[in-house]
Amino acid sequence: MHKILISPYKKIFYIRWKLLSTRSDHNIVFDQELNGRLNVLEFRDAIKRFILNNIVLNCHVEDINGQLYWRKNTNYSELEYLENNQTNEEILSYIQEPFDLENKPLYRFR
Repeated sequence: MHKILISPYKKIFYIRWKLLSTRSDHNIVFDQELNGRLNVLEFRDAIKRFILNNIVLNCHVEDINGQLYWRKNTNYSELEYLENNQTNEEILSYIQEPFDLENKPLYRFR
């Protein structure tokens, strides 16, 4: 199982998350619009490869004897699809959902 020691700088963010785990002000949003013909299966596979090959995306924080590590997840969250009729409020709610740094991946693709 892969793990990477968390740097002192990242440890500050983790401690802040522990104190304020319902906040989402560190979430990063990347909004991309794709036009033209899209092979959905190839796109889904490309996203999966990207996630599985990047431990810092597909990981969670683990405390081992007081030392914090990024621990690679054993599973992978599939690409989700939005319906075209989503309201701005629904999209904002999704974006502002806090991450669970100790139990879930550090990404959401939708």
